[in-house]
Amino acid sequence: QARQWRAGTRNVDAWLHAIQAKGAFLLLAPSAHQAAWRHLEQAIAIDPDYALAFAHLAWIDAVAAGIAAPEEKEAVIARAMEWCDKAEALDPALAITQVARGIVHLAHGEHDAAIAAGRHAVELEDSFIGYTMLARFLKDAGKTEEALRAITRAIHLVPTMLPPFLWFLGDIYRLMGRTDDAI
Repeated sequence: QARQWRAGTRNVDAWLHAIQAKGAFLLLAPSAHQAAWRHLEQAIAIDPDYALAFAHLAWIDAVAAGIAAPEEKEAVIARAMEWCDKAEALDPALAITQVARGIVHLAHGEHDAAIAAGRHAVELEDSFIGYTMLARFLKDAGKTEEALRAITRAIHLVPTMLPPFLWFLGDIYRLMGRTDDAI
């Protein structure tokens, strides 16, 4: 993960802002997301070619689009897609950009496009976040068998992250009608 966070910049200050943004974003609170946004803006001001910072701005906006007021949602989605496009132009091999793009598509109700972005992400990098989000996109589209395979791969990649995955795994089993497995 450290390799991913420093990818695309040689500037330590930009990297430090990106790391602080990651820490703030993981708090999952609107004020923390605003702090993450500020750190990412600072990282980009220091290094305007820092693709990962743009990808994470897209991620923050994509999440925000899911909870935005109806009158703000389209603008937030458009801005998130702009960040995805910028990140992809700077580094087309950055899987997290595709994950963010998938979240944007999901916020817009575009399930097939979200799944395609998730599949592209896991083609670019065999990562737990890619498979976790692909599973989410598949589950939300009603493709529970495929979602189960994707979340199982995510768990295999990072077995120490099992507790957060359990609720998701249980929900997939519930949707499949496998309530004994869900429990």
